[in-house]
Amino acid sequence: MNGDDLTPVTRAESDCTFPHWSGDGRHLYYYELSPSHSFREIGIDGGRNSEVVAGWTWEVNYGARVDSRQKFIVYSEEHAAIPVRTVIRDISTGKEQALAKALDDTRWSRDDRLILGTDYTAAKQVEGQITVCPTDGGPCRGIIRGYLPVWSTDNRSIYFLRLGGFKDGAELWIVPASGGEARRLRELRPMLPIGPFYDVSPRGEVVYVQFRTGSRELWVAEQR
Repeated sequence: MNGDDLTPVTRAESDCTFPHWSGDGRHLYYYELSPSHSFREIGIDGGRNSEVVAGWTWEVNYGARVDSRQKFIVYSEEHAAIPVRTVIRDISTGKEQALAKALDDTRWSRDDRLILGTDYTAAKQVEGQITVCPTDGGPCRGIIRGYLPVWSTDNRSIYFLRLGGFKDGAELWIVPASGGEARRLRELRPMLPIGPFYDVSPRGEVVYVQFRTGSRELWVAEQR
């Protein structure tokens, strides 16, 4: 992958955001912003897409991710960018069950029995408590301070970010999923402060978007 072999998947007339893979890698789930608000599914080769949930928006029904069996969705209901509850929704029936804690940036475990996320209940933004919650609504377990956690492929470790001594990125750390001593891996920079998204491949490769600030200019427009 060198960035030259890009293949459009969705239609040019629709605005979409926050795509993620299905468990079998054959489909993408995403939010459609226009012409309507909804959470949708499409094959990776494009073609016809289908509506999964009508009316959902990225800002309110945040971080929706589908489990490996494509039967359930986990998402966080957010008000003013703060998660107020995290919910597991049955795709076929629409029935919902809340987790014991409200989490941000959630991820399913490989066996779909745990949800990984960040708990900001007793913490200041941006860093919270990396937390794991069972999908049956049982008690959650805090692991370590940080934000934006990502499972390793075998679910034995958790990658996460911490604020560093700089303003143009973050520090990438890793910790055993059972808890214990964390290890700093590297700096991810430059990154957009309001969008420090990254992911980790099955081979442990880290992908993130570099954001380089351009020159600042002041323009004056003449009204006619």
